[in-house]
Amino acid sequence: MSRRLHSFALVSLVATSLAAAAPVVLVDSGPHPVLGPVQLTGRFYGLPIEDIPLSGENSDRLLKRALAAPDTLVLVVNADALPALSPQLTFAALASRNNPIPLLILCRNASNSHSVSAWTGIGLAANSGSQHWQLHFSRSSAAAALSGISYPFFGMPAASLETSGSSSTVLLEARHGSESFPVMAEVARGGVPVFVAAVLSPIRDSGADPLLENFSAIAPLAMFLCSAAGDRAWHSPGVYANFTVDDPWLSRRYGSLDYQALLAEMQRHDFHTTIAFIPWNYDRSDPGVVSLFRSHPDRFSIAIHGNNHDHREFGDYRTHPLDEQYANLRQALARMRRFEQLTGIPYERVMVFPHAVSPEATFRLVKTLNFLGTVNSENVPLDALAPADPLFFLRPETLAYQNTLSVQRYSVEIPVSSGRAAVQAFIGNPLLFYAHQPFFKDTICAFDSVADMVHGIAPATHWTSLGQVLEHLYLLRLRSDGDYDVMAYSPRLTLANPENRTLTFHIRKPEDFKPEIRSLFIDGRPAAWHAEAGELVTAVPLGPHQTSHIEIAYRNDFNPTATPIARSNLRVALLRYLSDFRDIALSESDIGRRIAALYARPTVTPLEATIGLLFTATTVLLPIYFSRKKHFRCRVSSTVRKSG
Repeated sequence: MSRRLHSFALVSLVATSLAAAAPVVLVDSGPHPVLGPVQLTGRFYGLPIEDIPLSGENSDRLLKRALAAPDTLVLVVNADALPALSPQLTFAALASRNNPIPLLILCRNASNSHSVSAWTGIGLAANSGSQHWQLHFSRSSAAAALSGISYPFFGMPAASLETSGSSSTVLLEARHGSESFPVMAEVARGGVPVFVAAVLSPIRDSGADPLLENFSAIAPLAMFLCSAAGDRAWHSPGVYANFTVDDPWLSRRYGSLDYQALLAEMQRHDFHTTIAFIPWNYDRSDPGVVSLFRSHPDRFSIAIHGNNHDHREFGDYRTHPLDEQYANLRQALARMRRFEQLTGIPYERVMVFPHAVSPEATFRLVKTLNFLGTVNSENVPLDALAPADPLFFLRPETLAYQNTLSVQRYSVEIPVSSGRAAVQAFIGNPLLFYAHQPFFKDTICAFDSVADMVHGIAPATHWTSLGQVLEHLYLLRLRSDGDYDVMAYSPRLTLANPENRTLTFHIRKPEDFKPEIRSLFIDGRPAAWHAEAGELVTAVPLGPHQTSHIEIAYRNDFNPTATPIARSNLRVALLRYLSDFRDIALSESDIGRRIAALYARPTVTPLEATIGLLFTATTVLLPIYFSRKKHFRCRVSSTVRKSG
């Protein structure tokens, strides 16, 4: 301990005050340090930590100096260190500002109950030893989107809080059957907001949701730092959400999906639907559906779903070589360009890979061709592993692979967890949901309850297209000079200044500069930028309530007019028409849907799927389909172009 204190004192001789650059002051000592989870949460919110070890009479002096630094936002104290501090001097220092500095006391066990009680009136007790809990967040400003939410927690709360008679407010509880006890509470002492929290230690590799598991480890700290630091911490520009339906083309009715009926539900329940459109269908759109999309861009949008949707056409390189995948990406863009010319409907350069995410080298091609990124049920490439860093699991977006934006989404074909949605909203992550047309087999209202749940958790949620979601994938942090830092993930972003004063946004985007950047555009005009420590750096001044669009363009040799778009592969054409039959005709009956599900399995090869569907269609279901002639049978538009 004395060696650590000596090192701190030596450094302080060189610098006027290290605390001046550290918004979070941590007092950590004793056999159970809390530095690890505090550092993790500080990294997540972009808040540097000043760790002050304690020794004898110097402790109060060092702490007083740190709290006097103008950039200090909060004080975190390990409960083990409380006996070495003076509560009177500490609270006086915390209360000396116009806005008192909040205090968080972190408890690793119940052994410091007397000290914690002397400071706060809250005692500690050992928990029951159970490892299966529900974390329940009380309704409070600190809980924000988590208010009233519960979710499973597999692990150990370090202690329970005894709050009776303390005039405290319970913020977080651990519940097990009929057993319930507080693990985080707030109380005021001398005009200072004081929080007491037990450390939560999740059981690793328990099979729990990785997002919930890793958030639980920092939940009390996240609530405290987010509430106390406000805009000084990294935060998103808002909560954005999207619902995507994979596969349909713009037919009057695609299986169980009726676009006109879905529009009515979107208007009633305020959500947006993106169609992950297969480029092979570029010239098959029904004029009535085209008109619907063009009239309601606030409700409907188009993203790119593979190219031919030839099962896993962006899968293993042994069956789909990298150069073949590059050709498919180029052809997909060329076909979508033609789709836009034919329909007048814009498309977004967001790739939703068919069936599953691609291998990592394909990510580089996605970036090279100026896609905004890729959105799939996994954000880790097929042939890669997730990083060991726990922070990776707290964001659905990552640039960890080939410096290409990869974003995770979640199926609504299985029950949607309100706990997961609330955690995503609390930390500012986008809420991305997806389904296929059988999702609507019972009712076109199938997504309404999910949209209502999101609105209940985060009423200000922006429902918009996948492209707009990716354009708002950046983090903001208020600087000491009154401007903002911006950490960008997407090569295209939209910035808005909500204030009545001019602001400068200092943008940084992690870059490996492969491929080479052709240019940076700000509101359509080339703008200056420079490289610095593996990041693209630029600055954008914005007047009051002004909006600006920034886009990075990468150098490539793609020429859409020279890329063939004809449907010349007979096997692919047969597979696509049989897939239409599967999605449209087989969806009429339970037996048809069961057969369709068999051929939709990832383990089925394209040849097996084609043979199976062809046999089923020609020998069993096709005659039944034509004999019934139901009114919702889809007719191809008169604008259909001949294949090839």
